[in-house]
Order: sequence, then C-alpha cells, then structure tokens
Amino acid sequence: MKYTWKQINEKSPVLTAAFEDEAYSLLNAFLLAEIRNFGSIIEQGLSELAGGTRESFSFSGNIYSLAADPENAVITDEISPDDISLTVSTQELYGLITSYREETCRLREQIKMNRPSDGGGDPNG
Repeated sequence: MKYTWKQINEKSPVLTAAFEDEAYSLLNAFLLAEIRNFGSIIEQGLSELAGGTRESFSFSGNIYSLAADPENAVITDEISPDDISLTVSTQELYGLITSYREETCRLREQIKMNRPSDGGGDPNG
C-alpha cells in the first residue's frame, strides 16, 4: 500500500492520503471521518491486536465500522446502500493510522510555529 500525505489547506492540519492504488480510497475517507475523531481509541485497539493482548477489535463510528483480528481488518461504509467494504492487513492499517496521527501532529505544530504573533508588536515592522 503506497501513499503520500497531502495537506487539504495551508491553514488547517487536515491531511488526505493519496493512494497509488484507487482500491484503497476508502481508507482515506476512513481516516478523515473516523481517525480525526476517534484515532486514539482505534490506534489503541489495533496496538493491542499487534501486541497479542487482544484477539479481535471492533469499532463503529460516524460513517464507517472496523472489524479486525491480528491478520486482517475490514472497513465498511455503514451508510452506503452499496455495501462497500475494504479488507487490509491489520499491520498495514495500524501503520497507516499511526503515521497519519504523527503527521497530523507534526503539521499542527508547524502551523502553530508559523502563525504570526497576536501580541502587541509594531504592525509596521
């Protein structure tokens, strides 16, 4: 699974994943809809699967659900009438989510550092 991160706009730390294989486009939608809001819960569940302390993990979010075991993770679009789902390696999904959250955090810090100071300086420089 090959992808690159793209920032949606320069003022916001919202990322989108551009996958080489369009079959993974559901993953990008999952990241935007669920990981932005429930990333720590999902990442923790997948981490426990990877660490062998859990045999399965299920999550149902705003739009997507996730059912995972140590080998495979199935993401399902719960609101689509077309029964759309994608199966990926649990390890790959865990790595993608971890990378997404780390990159989002880095981007948030970068935006914060580049933001002009709001306090009391001379507006004329």
